[in-house]
Amino acid sequence: MTAGREVEDALVAFVQYQLQARSLEESLKETEDAVELVQAQYRGGLVDFNRVITTQSQLVIQQDQLASARGNVAVSLIAVYRALGGGWQSFACRPPPPACTETMLQTPIP
Repeated sequence: MTAGREVEDALVAFVQYQLQARSLEESLKETEDAVELVQAQYRGGLVDFNRVITTQSQLVIQQDQLASARGNVAVSLIAVYRALGGGWQSFACRPPPPACTETMLQTPIP
């Protein structure tokens, strides 16, 4: 039951972080549009530079939040994989595969 709960929790987190990232992407696009608008207004003399700085700082905050959300998506996907029984230890103990040689390439497959 614990394993099932871990899988479900990891899947829920994965989906929630994906939704959060999608929402932040939309918000980021809108903030980018706002920055362009405020810069045009500043060039036209309609607003002061404080408005430009404030809008640009909001853009940086949005970009940081999106990067964090994307990182959380990756971490939660790893948690899903781990909860389902995946792991890297088994790969670390295996010997590396043999190198592909010219004779191996010329050997016909039965």
